[in-house]
Amino acid sequence: MAKKSNKENKKSNIKKENKIWIIIAMLFSIILISLLAVMISSYALWNETKHQTTQNIISTGCFSVTLNDLNEANQTTSIGLINTYPITDDKGQNLSPYQFTITNTCDINAHYKIALSTLSNSSLGSQYIKYLFNNVNNIGTIAQLSNATPINLDTETKSIINNLNNPNYVTESYLIEEGSLIPQESKTFNLRLWMSIDADYKMMNKGFYGVISVTSVSSN
Repeated sequence: MAKKSNKENKKSNIKKENKIWIIIAMLFSIILISLLAVMISSYALWNETKHQTTQNIISTGCFSVTLNDLNEANQTTSIGLINTYPITDDKGQNLSPYQFTITNTCDINAHYKIALSTLSNSSLGSQYIKYLFNNVNNIGTIAQLSNATPINLDTETKSIINNLNNPNYVTESYLIEEGSLIPQESKTFNLRLWMSIDADYKMMNKGFYGVISVTSVSSN
């Protein structure tokens, strides 16, 4: 009987130990859950999230440079030297000019380039052409067209000129002016062309046909 009693005591002790561990495990779980709850509530309390109440705006402004031909209504935008003859620079600079105005019509600074292009129906060489190009507010310098800086027009500009002057087309172009325009600024230019006094009799019955073009890009 004593032996049996010892076995029962051992079983009873094991059950008690198991209950104790179960209680400990439950207490540990409760403590852990409580700690997590405190941590989460503390994070919510001490971390504040702010968001923007106004809009972020990215807007594009217009960009445009216009050319206004100031010549008589019956004149075209092409420039011609037909039935002319060699003259001195003194006489050439006093000829009536081809006049036009360019205007920056928008709110962005513009950098412009003005080119004089020769058309395919021209037979008078550029080395025999003198020109005087100036803003109406300055004097300008007489130069030989063949000494001006050659320039390659962009495809779109060349296409517009060719379509307007069909069947003739641009053969070469020269840069005669570049500069900048602030928003709403206008500049008026005069262009005078004449046959150089150095042209000989071989240049008889020849002509020059040209077109002014203005290209522009935005600038800071």
